[in-house]
Amino acid sequence: LQEKILMITKIKGEGFIGGIEAMRGIAVIAVILNHFDSNLLPSGFLGVDLFFVISGFVVTKSLYGIKKANFNEYLLVFYIKRFKRIFPALFVFVILTFICLELTNELDITTLRTGALSLIAISNLYLIRISQDYFGLEHNFNLYTHTWSLGIEEQFYLLLPAFLFPFFKNKTRLIYLSLAVIIISFLIYLYSSTESIIFQYYSPLTRF
Repeated sequence: LQEKILMITKIKGEGFIGGIEAMRGIAVIAVILNHFDSNLLPSGFLGVDLFFVISGFVVTKSLYGIKKANFNEYLLVFYIKRFKRIFPALFVFVILTFICLELTNELDITTLRTGALSLIAISNLYLIRISQDYFGLEHNFNLYTHTWSLGIEEQFYLLLPAFLFPFFKNKTRLIYLSLAVIIISFLIYLYSSTESIIFQYYSPLTRF
């Protein structure tokens, strides 16, 4: 059994962490159960937050693994990897969903715009602008609403390399700066809880 585990780990690659995959599985099950019946797991939507934590860890680990002295090369390597991982599947999903909606006469302008903007990673910002509540009844008729979380992740990917690169050799400063970002983001989160629940839910400023 131990030899099989080692073989699987080797096949998955040096960066594979079994515990991370287990956490992803828990997050997926929690979200599915919550969408199927919120009474089964009332807080199941927190699986999305767990995904954000996992993503932050995995992507930061990936960035530390890029051995490029030049900042432009560093960004290029990272963004190409992220693009290959995310965009092909997202593009296929958006197109196939569009075709299905068109064939069933269920396509409307809000859904169309949400899907199109998800391809450039800003569907969450659009949902803020039109004030579409994720937990409201209308979200059931916009099959692209859930791309908001991918938008936040991609915005995170856009900023994180520039945030980390200058501090690779000075982790003390990185810790202090990270704490400052955490505190500011949390304060924005608290403030927006009384001003706009929708902004609080979809905004990268409250999620970072």
